[in-house]
Amino acid sequence: MDLIRQLTRREAGGWDRLANDNKEQSWDLSAGLRGVWADRFDWELSVGRSRYTVDAYIRTVDTARATDYFLGSSLGTAADGTPIHAINQARVYTPLSPDQYDALVAKSHNSAYSWVNQASFSVSGDVVQGWSGPIRFATVAEVPKQGYQLSPDPCANESYPVDVVDSGGGERMRSSAGLEFRIPLLSTLSANVAGRYDRYGNYRSSAAIPTDVGTQSDTTWSAGLEWRPVESLLVRSTVVTSFRAPDMHYVLGEPSSTNQTVIDQSRCISSGAYLIGGCNDENNSIFYTVDVNRRGTPDLRSETGRSFAGGVVWDIAQGLSLSLDYYRIQLDEMIKDLDCDEILSAEAGCRTGTTISGGTWNTPGGAGYCETITSRVLRNADCTIASIERGPINLAQMETSGIDAAPKYRLATAGWGNFQLSLDYNNLIAYREQIYRIDSDENRRDERVRSRVRGSVHWDNGGAWDWTVYFRRIGSMRAVNWGTCERFDDGYQPSASDACLVTDTANVHLGETSKRYFGRAGPAIYCNLSAG
Repeated sequence: MDLIRQLTRREAGGWDRLANDNKEQSWDLSAGLRGVWADRFDWELSVGRSRYTVDAYIRTVDTARATDYFLGSSLGTAADGTPIHAINQARVYTPLSPDQYDALVAKSHNSAYSWVNQASFSVSGDVVQGWSGPIRFATVAEVPKQGYQLSPDPCANESYPVDVVDSGGGERMRSSAGLEFRIPLLSTLSANVAGRYDRYGNYRSSAAIPTDVGTQSDTTWSAGLEWRPVESLLVRSTVVTSFRAPDMHYVLGEPSSTNQTVIDQSRCISSGAYLIGGCNDENNSIFYTVDVNRRGTPDLRSETGRSFAGGVVWDIAQGLSLSLDYYRIQLDEMIKDLDCDEILSAEAGCRTGTTISGGTWNTPGGAGYCETITSRVLRNADCTIASIERGPINLAQMETSGIDAAPKYRLATAGWGNFQLSLDYNNLIAYREQIYRIDSDENRRDERVRSRVRGSVHWDNGGAWDWTVYFRRIGSMRAVNWGTCERFDDGYQPSASDACLVTDTANVHLGETSKRYFGRAGPAIYCNLSAG
């Protein structure tokens, strides 16, 4: 028998006694010098230190005290190891007083902090007089050292459940240098070129475990052109390369574990329960608690990227302007942090070729992807899950392209104040993602939100009051069960692989066909009003 006893707001003595608390503190100290060198170059030297601290207090139930109160002392164990208790039904069904509630609960305390020490030096000015104007330059050198520490409650998931527990800490050093030039080519045409070098290294873990992260370094560059054929029109384009080292916790995280209740999707599909909608928390054979482990991935590779953007900015009339840009971004070795639901869904698809909704599973990767996913799920001899290994992986490649449009209008009136209207629109043209280089790179645009609109209307009269109305619209996307077969009235769902035709001779719907489901989720619209 599974016994669940929920503690209510009245038993606790109010919502404030159920709430979790976060206390945050941050500070930033900096100092610097600036001056002019040789009467033509501006220079600046700065040093600084910043620190951020957070303490999270989570209200939870002490497992031992709650078990003793509601179930009483253990009378031994059954043959299968299940504890035996003489349940005190009066305590189970009688509401607690606030004092009794206080005796059963605990407040878990997790703390974390991060810090950065940084020194930088920059120089800028005119290098030489060019044929169409002065050629300007700017250079910068930076040497920051950063660190962090996550300190979870030592009793978390031992004396009381708090779900996710992350621990780890360490530090690393970054050294960077960059140089940029702005070169006027014609009276209406100018170019910007820049280069930068970044190096991350000197990793040190705060734990007494060896961590061989090594170093990550790369040189990136950018180039752009700006052409203004007339005063009211600007045509622009840029080509940029990028580099980003993994987040520190992705490589320095200490081994940590928690208990999490999950739906064993692979087992549900294999048992056939998915055909009658049985892949839910009411099916105890596939809904149970497992160990979820997580640790740093020292061999995680850095992300690199290339992007292109081109467009126009047009001042159409007094107060009215429009910008229109096309962009294309490609990332290599993109880092993605896999969660439990994603791992279990992918594992079920890799093993069965089916989703729990009855559709055909479309793998985002090839055989190598499935090998990676299935290795993260450890199963017992009876095929139940023993543990799940969470953590980040490198995707082979991600590519996206789209269009951004942003009209803006300003209107000043003599008696009604000042109005400002702005609109930002994005349309996704393509989205491709590969886990491994051998995987297909088909356009998955229809599987994502394809359009987003954000806008605002602002009014003020130069006095103490102003009003702003914000709105946001997120476009629709395919629903979760898109492409699957609709269920019959009794809940039975045919397999999508059989063209929604029931072929099971023991089924009452033998020979019947249901329709395919091509529903969409969304769009979603949000509005907000602020006044001050």
